[in-house]
Amino acid sequence: MSGIAPSPQVVRRAGLRPWNHEYHIHETTTVSGTLSGKVVQIDDSGNLVTDIPGTSLTGAPRGASLRVVVDEHETFGLFPTDHSQPAMTLVATVDEQGPLTIVLVGDSASAMLGVRAGAPVQVHW
Repeated sequence: MSGIAPSPQVVRRAGLRPWNHEYHIHETTTVSGTLSGKVVQIDDSGNLVTDIPGTSLTGAPRGASLRVVVDEHETFGLFPTDHSQPAMTLVATVDEQGPLTIVLVGDSASAMLGVRAGAPVQVHW
C-alpha cells in the first residue's frame, strides 16, 4: 500500500463508505513496585511464611521480572502453591487466601538458608 488514502469521490464510486473512525491506542505499562515485610513463621516443612498477604501481589507480574529477597537470598518469579518446580529450587509461592511463602522444594528453606523468623523480606518488580 502506498499509505495515501483515496479521495472521497473514489470511495463513493467504488460503493464504499468513508472511514470516519478514530483509533485510540492505549499503551500498556507495568507499574514497578516494592513491598516490604518479614518472615513471621517457619512452618513444619521449614517454609518461610511472611507477613505479605497474597492479595497485595494480585497486580504483580508472575515471571522473572519479579524478585523476592529474603535475608541475603533471592529468587525470581511468583508461583502458585501447586507449582511443579524441581527439587532444591528456591521459589516464592502465593495464593489469594494466604501469605507470600518462600519454599525450598523438597527441603527446609529455614535450615538450608539459615533464615529465622524476623528476617526481612522484599518483593521488587
